Amino acid sequence: GGKDVEDLQASIKGMTATGDVIISRQTDQVTATAEKVEYLKANETMVMTGSPDFKRGRSRIEGSILTIELKNNTVSGEDIKADLVSGENR
Repeated sequence: GGKDVEDLQASIKGMTATGDVIISRQTDQVTATAEKVEYLKANETMVMTGSPDFKRGRSRIEGSILTIELKNNTVSGEDIKADLVSGENR
């Protein structure tokens, strides 16, 4: 029932996905891909490795590691190459 789902959600501290990982959020045209994504619930952060690529609209960010902070809606990383389109939300 619903209580079991709530208990499960409360016990999850994070998740890891590997392979051809694709994350999308249609509300703001976000698509992110990587070979590995680790989600840390405590600080609502996703760490992407393995050719990570983050797109929002026509803007794009690539790097060796990308970190997405979901609370702040920010992207940071290492060895970043960015193609940002003026006027789009960042």
